[in-house]
Amino acid sequence: MLKQIKELQRQFEISAIVLEHSDVYSLEDLAEKFKVSRATILRDLNSLRSLGASIHSRKRRLNAHFVLKDLNKLLSIYCSLYSPFEIRNLKLIYEKFRKKTLSVFINILKAIREKKEIQVKYIIEYPENTVCKILSPLYLIPANKNLYLIAYDMNDIKYYRLETLKDIILLKTKQSKAVPILSDLNKFNWGIYSGGTEEIVKLKFDPNLAGYIDEKFWMENQEVNYTDDGIILKLKVKISNEFISWIMGWGDKVKVISPIKLRNEIINRSKKIIGLYISK
Repeated sequence: MLKQIKELQRQFEISAIVLEHSDVYSLEDLAEKFKVSRATILRDLNSLRSLGASIHSRKRRLNAHFVLKDLNKLLSIYCSLYSPFEIRNLKLIYEKFRKKTLSVFINILKAIREKKEIQVKYIIEYPENTVCKILSPLYLIPANKNLYLIAYDMNDIKYYRLETLKDIILLKTKQSKAVPILSDLNKFNWGIYSGGTEEIVKLKFDPNLAGYIDEKFWMENQEVNYTDDGIILKLKVKISNEFISWIMGWGDKVKVISPIKLRNEIINRSKKIIGLYISK
């Protein structure tokens, strides 16, 4: 395993060097730089190509090109080598699954790695109202202090909190559906939740938030403009409860410009909150 990690690290470093310095390095240069053989560099380049890197030789010098989705995949693999998959609330997870805790993770991750299906009981109403499902796992990701399994349920991709699953059994049956890139799945999501309709949203922030709102990466499609009295953030996003809660968390530092239905939702929720504190 350690050898494989070292190989991956070298391959990522090679791709970075060639991408940044096209038509500079030869195979021999890289072999000397990394203290390996020319044949090893050739194998590294083939491995990188299998991950989507377009690396070619021109006049014995290497150059590289990545489309964004392949660069995303490469960076995700690289970051996983250095960013531990920290499981929050493990005590609570163990209290639920007890001696099956390790088996739960092994079955899910093995199903993801080998593209197999799992059988689970999904809790639809606490404490014990469950349905049996056959899922095709795609990702297990941490978000909002929880762990979520992203999986095909028939032909639909759904998100399941780990604690809503029980009796997880790894099946022998293979799943043949395409595995979408995680960033594509969440392209218009605000956070982990996939609900809500996609809308073009315009928000006007207090000018004193300059340097935070305008320089932060909120959504890939975001646009930022400046007015005399504020910062306009425009983005396409699914209007979910999570997104609405985020807006309301800014209090009087933000105003919804559009769409109207989002403005009205903020107004209605604000009135209900005020009503909780005003005696009738």
